[in-house]
Amino acid sequence: MNSSPRSHIVFAVALVVALLIAYYLRHALLLIYVSILFAIVLTPAVQFIQKLSIGPWRPGKGLAILLLLIGLFVLVGVFIGIVIPPIVRDAHEFASDLPRRVPEMMERLRRVPAVNRLAPQDLQDQLTSLASRLPKLLGGIAGGLVGFFTWMILTIYFVVDGRRAVDWGLRLLPEQTAFGLRPVLLHARDRVRRWMLGQLLLMLTLGVLSAVVYNLLGIRYATGLAVFTGMANIVPIVGPVASVLRTSTLAGLISRCTTC
Repeated sequence: MNSSPRSHIVFAVALVVALLIAYYLRHALLLIYVSILFAIVLTPAVQFIQKLSIGPWRPGKGLAILLLLIGLFVLVGVFIGIVIPPIVRDAHEFASDLPRRVPEMMERLRRVPAVNRLAPQDLQDQLTSLASRLPKLLGGIAGGLVGFFTWMILTIYFVVDGRRAVDWGLRLLPEQTAFGLRPVLLHARDRVRRWMLGQLLLMLTLGVLSAVVYNLLGIRYATGLAVFTGMANIVPIVGPVASVLRTSTLAGLISRCTTC
């Protein structure tokens, strides 16, 4: 039996409404999506910790999650202790050196054919204003911390009760559809888990190697650029291209040579 035009109209209207709701809730949906991805990656680690035993005693899921969080916080603390101080030092150095280096950078920009057509005063104003914009970045730290703890709570929830949430969602579907969808979800979970682990390892490798290469080449702000290179790799194609453009631009405009 063919569907009536009325059913097509109702479906189209419902689809538009759903897309509008998803658009207005895009930040929350993105946070939930990222939490699910990390829960998929962390669940095997929690299960591995649960298998550890001291005599007859084995940790439960709650204690396993706590131990995993402690280990992750230790790793994050080590990362912050190693990486953040050079980035903060580079940021302060960049903010203090920018007004003094604007004339030099303007002179180098005038040598670029595509840029020398722009008004020099406009370029100088934009470059100078970067120093005043840097403190505004600190204003987003509070929002970032709130988002981080929200992500952490959601991730813990999906690790603890993710299977029940999936079962509840499948019960809303027809039985035959749910029966065919379950193995697809399991297969997708395994594929996403392997992709995430590989992506995290690739980001770490690129960040470390970029830091080594940037320092060997004498590029200023090497630590911050290396961190950006590693993190930007999460975005296919655009991330690596943005890293190359950002690094080459800074390398061309600002060198470590203080006598230039």
